[in-house]
Amino acid sequence: KYIPIASCDEVWHAIRDMNVRGAPAIAIAAALALAVELDARRETFTSAVEVDEFTRERFDHVYTSRPTAVNLGEARTRIQAISRALKDGDVSSAIEGVISGCEKMMEEDVASCKAIGAHGAEALLRA
Repeated sequence: KYIPIASCDEVWHAIRDMNVRGAPAIAIAAALALAVELDARRETFTSAVEVDEFTRERFDHVYTSRPTAVNLGEARTRIQAISRALKDGDVSSAIEGVISGCEKMMEEDVASCKAIGAHGAEALLRA
């Protein structure tokens, strides 16, 4: 079942209600929700500092949905660090940098899952 998520509030509920399960999936869902919300609100920001404040506030909020999820905490730290590093630049670069960071997390997770699958397949073929 797919649940459309367009905001950090929506992903908060999806995580809290256990519609998203598994530490890596929770972290990726949170990051992508932030990216979607940030993109939808891009015209409302007047400075990269505002983008940083928004990123921090929204990810801190999502974190409260499952504060024991290690990957969620790591994702929050990682994305907030990207945002903080970009806060002295221009708005567009800050937004694109955060969104890119969120997308990169997903790409890394997909690559990790494929590597695990390949390793498992090789082990099964040897057995």
